[in-house]
Amino acid sequence: MSIEFRCTQCGRILRVGDDAAGRQAQCPECKAIVTVPSPGVQFPGPAPSAGPPLGGMPPIPPPTPAVNPYQSPYSPGAPGISAISPTEYALGRVSGPATALIVAGALYLVGSLGALFIGIVAPFAEAGPGMRKEELMLGAAVWLGIGVVGLVLSIVMMVGGAKMKNLRSYGLAMTSAILALLPIHCCCLIGLPIGIWALVALSDVHVRGAFPRA
Repeated sequence: MSIEFRCTQCGRILRVGDDAAGRQAQCPECKAIVTVPSPGVQFPGPAPSAGPPLGGMPPIPPPTPAVNPYQSPYSPGAPGISAISPTEYALGRVSGPATALIVAGALYLVGSLGALFIGIVAPFAEAGPGMRKEELMLGAAVWLGIGVVGLVLSIVMMVGGAKMKNLRSYGLAMTSAILALLPIHCCCLIGLPIGIWALVALSDVHVRGAFPRA
């Protein structure tokens, strides 16, 4: 015995075995899921379309898994996303701020050398009107101090930026980012956003995990 009924979507005549009564079947024409009626019962539907009757019930396809837009790009099994390793992700994350730290350190170095030059030549300059020689010497000492401190910080920033770019020495990379925030001289206007950028990148849990542990 068989059950004949129409698809409620396209009207095609479907035929299944009587043991399928009450179960669900998929129309091969429009792919709609319909419920098989009891023998002798016809479901109303549109005019039937031409085509051979259904010879059996095809299996219902499983639902397509949803893609999580917040899933990590290198998580295994993420559908539709190219997998990358944690090291590749971390290298891409720190490349920009690390290069910027190296450039900022070079600018700090130039500014520090300028301050050292002023501090060295200032004692040999003539005191202007209303300025004593002692004040000139004090100014020279201040410039020398700024130059020496800036020279040390610029070297640390460049070395830390290079270490950060290669995912080496997390502590030195973090120190370099913090030093970029210090208002040593006029170059701090450049170092401030770079230091914040580097700190944000280094605070990423995946970036922090890519650095070797001591």
